[in-house]
Amino acid sequence: MMRTSLRAGVTLLELVVALSIIGMGVAVVTLAWRPQDSLVLGSSGAVAHLASEARRTAISSGRVQRVVFRLTADGAVLDADDAMAESTVRYLLAFPDGTVIADSSLRLDHLGGRAATPERAR
Repeated sequence: MMRTSLRAGVTLLELVVALSIIGMGVAVVTLAWRPQDSLVLGSSGAVAHLASEARRTAISSGRVQRVVFRLTADGAVLDADDAMAESTVRYLLAFPDGTVIADSSLRLDHLGGRAATPERAR
């Protein structure tokens, strides 16, 4: 008479291999996926671009960069000298350590100068 053994469950080695494969997949996807700020927040992508350029210049030059621009009610970014009805002057400071200071209504990330997604806005 032959005995057949029924296996119930998985071994620890199988569990470790499966979790490591899943972990590597998550790591690759996390590093490859980058949200497009301009697509997520629409017109604030232009403000994020201004902040990014000012930050890059501040880091490379070692000097504080001040950016002055106008923001219309619909979110369009204009040159500071363009006088347009219903537009407000906004200021943005980029420091050599990489931080960016701007009006909170612009919803920029303080450390990276990127447009803050709703999860990062808190």
